[in-house]
Amino acid sequence: MTGRGKTNELFASEAELKNVLLHIQQDCAEKLEEIEVKSDEEFEAEKYKEILNQVHFIELHYAQKEKLVKKKNMVDIITMKNEARMNHVTWRHSIIRDIIEEVKIRLHDETGITKYRTLFSMLLLEGLLKMLESNVKIWCRESDVPLAYDISKQVGKKFTKMTGIKVSLTIEKERSIDDKDTGGGIILVSGDNKISLNNTMFSRVERLSYLLQPAIYIKIFKKKRKKFLPKKSFSDWELKEQSLSAVTLL
Repeated sequence: MTGRGKTNELFASEAELKNVLLHIQQDCAEKLEEIEVKSDEEFEAEKYKEILNQVHFIELHYAQKEKLVKKKNMVDIITMKNEARMNHVTWRHSIIRDIIEEVKIRLHDETGITKYRTLFSMLLLEGLLKMLESNVKIWCRESDVPLAYDISKQVGKKFTKMTGIKVSLTIEKERSIDDKDTGGGIILVSGDNKISLNNTMFSRVERLSYLLQPAIYIKIFKKKRKKFLPKKSFSDWELKEQSLSAVTLL
């Protein structure tokens, strides 16, 4: 009986040991499963975080590229507008220059002898009044030398009467001016060659056109906008012909 009792106790101990081992294995399996689940959750969380970081990086990268593209487009638009504005200004300036050149031609061709004599006298007197010199040399066109001799004494007396300065006028025939570049008129030089005054016809037109340029622009391009900037296109010559009627300012 004693041996059987020991055997029964041994079997009972083995059964208990098996139960303990079974519980341990079950606990280990549960713990392992918990660890795996937690690891998967942490992995998914890290993966999601990394994806968000990459998405944010990509969005930031393309946002910067979009800004650069917009900036470049804006610069291109501004450049195109400036070029268009400059082309328009150049076009308007060329129209004004054509008108001024046409005025020079008409002034040269249409000024009669009597009118030119009066203009020549006025240009000489005006030049003397500006210089206020007692010794002045006169340069003029070769064809105007007789006219200069004819009116110089009269103008000199008038100048002396107006200023009280006695003036000596010397006509330098060897220093004649070019008709093509000046259109007539005179160039005055002081006796010591320190002062010179260009009072030719074309120089006066240039000075007047500079002073009256704002008024000329208003006369041509604003008040007559519909006439000078029509829907249909005109040639430069047609525009110039239309514009000449507006240059009575000169």
